[in-house]
Amino acid sequence: PCNGLVIMALYAGFIIAYPGTIKTKSIFIVAGILIIFIMNLMRVVALTFNWMYYQSSFEFNHNYTFTFLVYAVVFIMWMVWANKFSSLKLQPKES
Repeated sequence: PCNGLVIMALYAGFIIAYPGTIKTKSIFIVAGILIIFIMNLMRVVALTFNWMYYQSSFEFNHNYTFTFLVYAVVFIMWMVWANKFSSLKLQPKES
């Protein structure tokens, strides 16, 4: 369950749900999944060091700290997609 596949699928689903070209979506999905994979790899390495040198904070870091960081990055990537690369454009509200 700590391999990051669920968050990768969730991220890809976010991108697929928004309008845009297949080419742009594909590039953004692949790049995002690569970023998530690298973050998860760094998370596992950091948790290994955490376990080796400071076990008392391991559970907190595993359950909250790294989860928050990964989801924050996914949210930022999704917002960049929605605001910069998606073909969805909001119309200004007329008074």
